[in-house]
Formats: sequence, C-alpha cells, structure tokens
Amino acid sequence: MARWERATLPVFGLLLAGCSNSFAGGGVGQGAPRDLTRDDASVITPVDPIAPITVTTLPPAAALDQVAAVLANTAVVDPDLEPGLRTERLNQWRRDRADQCLTITETPNSDDERELAGIRRELLQAPLGHRLVASLAETSTTICVPEAGDGEELFDRPIDALGYQISHLQAVVMNQDLKQGRRVFVAAHELRHSWQGKQIAGFSSLSVAQPYDVAVSFIKEADANAYAVATAWQLRTAGQPAAWNAARRSSFYGPSAHEFRQAVQSFQKQNPGASATGDRAIQAGMRAAFLSWLNTDKVRDNYVEQALNNREKYADNWHGTGEIPPDVAARLGQLPYPERGSPRSYLQPADIGLAVTLASHIAPATDRQPRPDAPAAQLAILPGPR
Repeated sequence: MARWERATLPVFGLLLAGCSNSFAGGGVGQGAPRDLTRDDASVITPVDPIAPITVTTLPPAAALDQVAAVLANTAVVDPDLEPGLRTERLNQWRRDRADQCLTITETPNSDDERELAGIRRELLQAPLGHRLVASLAETSTTICVPEAGDGEELFDRPIDALGYQISHLQAVVMNQDLKQGRRVFVAAHELRHSWQGKQIAGFSSLSVAQPYDVAVSFIKEADANAYAVATAWQLRTAGQPAAWNAARRSSFYGPSAHEFRQAVQSFQKQNPGASATGDRAIQAGMRAAFLSWLNTDKVRDNYVEQALNNREKYADNWHGTGEIPPDVAARLGQLPYPERGSPRSYLQPADIGLAVTLASHIAPATDRQPRPDAPAAQLAILPGPR
C-alpha cells in the first residue's frame, strides 16, 4: 500500500499463495524494505492538492489503438534500464532485473520477458485489460518474475506470493507457477493497483487518521479484486473462460464472482437489450463484487494483522487527523477510458462508509484521531446489490 509519502509501507495487493482452496488470498504490505528505501524512509515530502479530475471520454477503441501504436514503436533501449525512479537505489533494482521484467510497452528479448509478454497478451484480449494497459502505457510500470532473495531484500523475510505490486519501484511481480486463468486474474488485480497509484497521485496517507488509512487500503483491495473479476467476466463472454472459472472456483473470490454475475444479470433485466460487458453492466457487477470483498471475513481478515502491526509501529509518528477526501473515493471507482454515458464512478457513499466502519473496528481512533462520525457509520449498513 506504499506511496512515496510513506515509504515504510511499500507493498500493495500481495496475493498470498498459502490459502486453502483458493488461488489468491490477500495480504497488505509485509514490512518495510530494509535496503531500497533507507534513504527515503525518514523523509516526508509535502504533496500538492489533487489536481481537478478530468474524466476521459475516449471510446474504448481509441484506447486499444493507442496501445497498438505504442507497442509497434517500442524504443530500442530496454525501458527497465532507464526507469527514472526517485532514487538511484531504486533505479539500480530495476536495472539489475531488466531481463526479468517487462514494461507495459516493451518488446520481449529474454525468456522471462517472453513469458511475461504472454501474460500481457492474455490481458489485452479483454477490453478492460486492454484499457488498463493503455492507461499505464506512459508510466514506468513493469511486470517482473520473482528472483531468489527478493523477500529478504524487500521485506526482511522470505515471501511466498502469487503476485504483488511494489509502489516505489513501479513493479508488479508475478509468480511463475500460475496457470493460465490464475495469472491473468492476478495480473489484472496487480496492474489495477498500479493504476490506482496513478489515479490518486496527490493523496498522502499521512494526511488521514489511521482508521481512514485502513479504509483506503480496504477500498483499494476490494476495487482491484472487482476489476480482476470484471476482466475475467469479459474474457469468459469472449469464449475464454479460464480466468473466470479460476475465480469462480476459489473459496476466496468465488463469492465476488457470484455477486458480480448476479448484479450483471439483474442490470440486464432492468435494462432490456443492454450489453453484459458494457461499462454500465460492468460497473453494476463491480460494485457487487466490491461489497462482497468487504463483507467476506476470510478475505478481509488477511489484512487485519498487518493493519494492527502498522498501527503499533507507526502510531507515535502518525499525526494525520483527516478523513478520506471525497474525490479520492470517486477516482478509485472509475474505469480507464470510460464509455460515453457511463457513471463517473461505480462506488457509492454507502460503500465508502462500510469500508470506514470495518476499518474503525481494527484501528480505533486515538485521542487525536476522532472516530468516524455517526452518519457515515449509519450509511454503511445500507444493503448492497444482490
């Protein structure tokens, strides 16, 4: 869940491998990086207020054409050799793994990169996947295979995960043992986290009280899950059911997939003739999947222990007392390159209220951090779509 404003929480969207009967149980950041952010860990950089939101109204086809053009004109130099990150230490990490990482627009030139290009190719076959890649085409985002010792170097301990995103490195790491359906689901999940970081680039976690910070983590994870489910749904309707079947059969993500499908079918009944893969149907399904994630204890509980550890570790230096800015929640509920006429965000105030209420149970307010107000808590109990 790292942002530059808090370099001590470097990881977002860790998908754990050790969950019974599931392919992706979540877990938030697994500890501060010992070497890579030492120069930054004690530095808090002030951030400007978030710039006004500009909703892109390009039709999806334009996004697809943009990606095709970028991929056809890839630079000769491997982009991982010149990532342009904040410190030389971070840049060196990317250089050292240049042959094991593939940037969004890079042409593969090693066995590992060709394997990663296969994941990218699968993702591009879904409109949501293609639009996600398009939205990251001008960033330094890269997809990597894990390397021995990464856990100790980044997290002070070995790590067994199906995938994770490291914000300050702009890197997504994918387990090489994933089967076809699982890997495209994990890729969509982790790259959605990369998109989230781009979408709320001016937001500082240190500006909010701890219960609200945990709520933002919940919102991001639930949204990444919903986006991955939606991507898998589009692949299924296009005759490629592997990712959808992997999600549907998972004890962790099966409930989200079920609620997504029910919501899409309900939307179609209320809107005869509407596409099951259009943005309005997708947004209805994503909201249902989002709420399912929040309401599924065995999924959400994977994040509770880390939230408690963070609260204990950083409480003395945590001075934020604010709430979640409304535009942050609105931005996180958007789709890249939305269709004309679709809602700006699929998230509703009640959804944010639910995340805040659940977060306040595990990170109660201190004397200087007021507990979330009653109206938000009352709003949170409104039932979601079924």
